[in-house]
Amino acid sequence: MTTPVEMLGQTAADLDALLRSDVVAGLPDDAKMQLLRVAGEVQRRVEALVVETVASVDARPAGSGEVAFCGRFGCRTMGELLQRVLRTDAAGAGRVGK
Repeated sequence: MTTPVEMLGQTAADLDALLRSDVVAGLPDDAKMQLLRVAGEVQRRVEALVVETVASVDARPAGSGEVAFCGRFGCRTMGELLQRVLRTDAAGAGRVGK
């Protein structure tokens, strides 16, 4: 069985291979436009996956006696966790959180 992490990891590896191939520079303009369109679709789906993952986190109230999701990974807030994991700035993490 393939896990979501394995599936997305394979997608990242495929994108890395495409970037290393230098094929993009040699594409005709129409193909570059199609590539941009599909890349935008992929980008939106990845963003949706990030939002879905954040939304699925158990938000325990403070004082519940259990360590919150963020605390388990050494972060005080979801924003801090997203900045570290997604390698984004505070504004980018805030957009995901909203």
